[in-house]
Amino acid sequence: MKQAVLIMALALGLGCGDDSVTGGGQAELSFTVDEAVRVNFRDELTGDIVGQVYRAEDLDFVGGSVVSAPDASAAVADVLVLDADFREVDTLEAAALVENLPPGEYSFLGALDVDGNGNDLGDPVTFSMQRSFVIEDAETVPFEVIFNGIQPF
Repeated sequence: MKQAVLIMALALGLGCGDDSVTGGGQAELSFTVDEAVRVNFRDELTGDIVGQVYRAEDLDFVGGSVVSAPDASAAVADVLVLDADFREVDTLEAAALVENLPPGEYSFLGALDVDGNGNDLGDPVTFSMQRSFVIEDAETVPFEVIFNGIQPF
């Protein structure tokens, strides 16, 4: 069954008073659910994917896990994929394109909102675990986002 997915990705203004980004690249995001999450998950693996792209240096890691992330206002891009459905597919290929990213290292933090009430207890989430992608000038970088945990709070 072919799935229709509405995607939105918006790179937020990063310049000092200048909304244009010169020589920016783009990230082509695919999404998958880790097998350990998939086999232990009791709800249907469908819902909206909500998240943000951050500069990697803005995230704090200890032992490979994000300790603290800035609030959403520090994100360089918001990502929304409506009606994601992992029941019959392992990966949603090229489901979102984040454009106009200046060169640098980035990471995605987000959730699969399976119950329709926002990122909360029990939703599959990304724990970056040192997963990041690097943007060079004017290139498209594929990146696989893995929902590798379940929201604990």
